[in-house]
Amino acid sequence: MDNKANLRGKGRGQMQFIREVSEGGHYDLIVCGAGPGGVGAAIAAARMNKKVLLLDCAGCVGGYWTSGLMGISLDMPGKGGLPLEIMNELMKRNKAKWVLHLGAYDSYTYDIEEMKLLLDSLCMEAGVDVLLYARVTDVKVENGKIAAILVDGMVSHAFTADYYVDGTGHGMLSKLAGCQYEIGHPTIKKQQPGSLEAMTAGVPEDLWHSDIHNYDVKQKLKKMLMDQGVSPSYTAPLLFKLSPGGVTHKLAVNHQYNVHAEDDFGMSRATMEARQEINRAVNALRSYPGWENFTLVQTAEQLGLRDGRRVHGLKTITAQDALAGRYSEDGITPVHFNLDVHKLDPNFNSAEQNWGKFQPYSVPMGCLIAKDVENLFMVGRCISGDFLALSSYRMTTTACAMGEAVAVAVSRLEKGMSAHETDGASVHDEMIRRGYEL
Repeated sequence: MDNKANLRGKGRGQMQFIREVSEGGHYDLIVCGAGPGGVGAAIAAARMNKKVLLLDCAGCVGGYWTSGLMGISLDMPGKGGLPLEIMNELMKRNKAKWVLHLGAYDSYTYDIEEMKLLLDSLCMEAGVDVLLYARVTDVKVENGKIAAILVDGMVSHAFTADYYVDGTGHGMLSKLAGCQYEIGHPTIKKQQPGSLEAMTAGVPEDLWHSDIHNYDVKQKLKKMLMDQGVSPSYTAPLLFKLSPGGVTHKLAVNHQYNVHAEDDFGMSRATMEARQEINRAVNALRSYPGWENFTLVQTAEQLGLRDGRRVHGLKTITAQDALAGRYSEDGITPVHFNLDVHKLDPNFNSAEQNWGKFQPYSVPMGCLIAKDVENLFMVGRCISGDFLALSSYRMTTTACAMGEAVAVAVSRLEKGMSAHETDGASVHDEMIRRGYEL
């Protein structure tokens, strides 16, 4: 397979590389990106006897659930199927706990290593072929379909499949395949800030109340930092316990502004800057009496983005859908999370934007099907939606549900059929059967 790579940067021209790579084999479904959406698609499809390849550049599956150190799964109401199965198993192992949000228990914190272990087990039990330390770097498109992908890892391979899933978060597979997409705010073009998560230990639990959604607790943490001369770029910082019997706490203190999904150098710089801020915050908290053992255990493997490429699909979710509370006949998962736009720059005031009153709505199957390529599905942040809608459907449990829906869709397509022929109403009915409230 030929690979043509463009190297871009300040003052750089273009270079072309052509090389021979080995054939890695053919699959019913190849999933690029093993975040909550990608791993959900892979597990669900393999359970329905599909031959599945799941690849990711990290050393574990789970994406922001695991290597991203998220530590909390938001927006569980109305979720059935795989998201509910994962949550129930973590609860059974005493490695997760419900947290109160707006008067309801709609999210849960969890032990990150236990999540890694569970997802590994689910992949192995289902028979998913998992390829870590690898990413898709080129795509061959023929007659409107992806014919093959180039995957670079420890070695390079070309893989083929009947269908593909873009679970990269950044929409990289779709971009390489030539799909059209949007990025950022429709008028000012800014994106939501990125964040680097951190895991800590040594929190004096007799001095600290772990309550992730409590405004007063967030402001207490902010004041503690500012009193030591550290002004957190995230103005509602978090420090909360991950699991009932554990000792680790998640720390979130930073916002990285003006980080663009298509700027590799900017992403790299923002990651290093975030790590500096996290260490300043840890050192500041350690200076308090009783906090002497407060320790930074780990910063996340990746900078988390709340925004990025939104690939054009057969349908598009809009803010109007969320504000009107629309449930479509091909809806595959409910969304109960509000429109959650973090500051687009340090002086941005979300409260002044008058987004409107959010209502629960459903994600249509058509938003998960690429418009420009006939055998490509999307899950997670890169599905087809507008800037405001993305701020509510970007949650990890919703992404996992999207993956399960894609697996259902693939299982019902005859060989040679286009993804555009997906019967969304049939997928909708199956998701209801799996426990989704639609």
